[in-house]
Amino acid sequence: MTGPGPDNDGNEKPRSIQDDISRRFSQLLHSLGINGRNGLGFYTLRRTFEIQAGESKDQVAVDAIMGRNNGCGELAGCQRGQTLDGRVGQTMAASASCSGVTVPLRREFMQDPQKRLADDCQSLAVQNNLEAEFEIPNAASRIKFSADFKRRTVSCAMRLKAPEDRVRAKARINWMFNQLKHVPDDNLLIKVTWPFRTPDTFATLGVLKTNPDAALSDKTTAPPSAFDVIMTRDLMARFKGAQTFVQDTQGFILEFYEKVGQHLREWVAPPPKVSISDPSKVIDGTVETQPDDIAVQPVEPVHPPEEVDLSLVSETTSPAPESIPTIIDESQVVEG
Repeated sequence: MTGPGPDNDGNEKPRSIQDDISRRFSQLLHSLGINGRNGLGFYTLRRTFEIQAGESKDQVAVDAIMGRNNGCGELAGCQRGQTLDGRVGQTMAASASCSGVTVPLRREFMQDPQKRLADDCQSLAVQNNLEAEFEIPNAASRIKFSADFKRRTVSCAMRLKAPEDRVRAKARINWMFNQLKHVPDDNLLIKVTWPFRTPDTFATLGVLKTNPDAALSDKTTAPPSAFDVIMTRDLMARFKGAQTFVQDTQGFILEFYEKVGQHLREWVAPPPKVSISDPSKVIDGTVETQPDDIAVQPVEPVHPPEEVDLSLVSETTSPAPESIPTIIDESQVVEG
């Protein structure tokens, strides 16, 4: 923060005002080994954000995020403040986006930008890491950007779901490799995710070009479930500079999308297929279909009964009954 103050000649000039936030931010930069030019501090962060957020064309929301008075003492300012919550979230997304590219945010961050700032500060202080995601129209997946302040590296990654119509692990890995075989960067890292708590496997694109089986796992026979394509860049001393960090980061994200992102295609399940059991019934409109995944059970043939040797019947059957006595008086039959 700056404020007016006289110099040796009695002229007004800006002077630094140290508050608790600026002091803590300076301590954080010092602990991370970021010692930039003189004057690099929390005010620089605020100023950079304000410039980027100005692309949203919503100055009222920008002023609210910056903590300035939004004019709620006036009627017009109060009316603007009623719809300010949603506009603040849109401005936060627009501050880091370009034409057609959006920054997806969780609903809680859209409603409370201060919570997002607090979470990012916590991640920076504890894990020495900052992350963001960019959603590009019609891209295979979102681009996940990460800045590692401890290693002074930046990385971009895209995650693709493995094709489910391929049942063998090698076939799924070849599906991923065929989309990257023309990429000239052999240092591109491929992360293979396996099911059932199987450890992930890693292989560079250069290794896969010579040995396609390098990414297979010897812990399971199940096929992989997802792939991550990762590009990492070591900024070294340029990581410290406020200007060089922004410039190199923007160029790195564009390079990743140009070399990798625009060539990736997500897997889409094919439509179901049916087979016509009797093509002649197509004409009369009584088509009978049989799904491919239902196997037709063969009908077992019915065998005729075995022939019986009648010559053996007389030997095995019971003896014939006694002969019926002869009826002498036929009138007995009538009488009953």
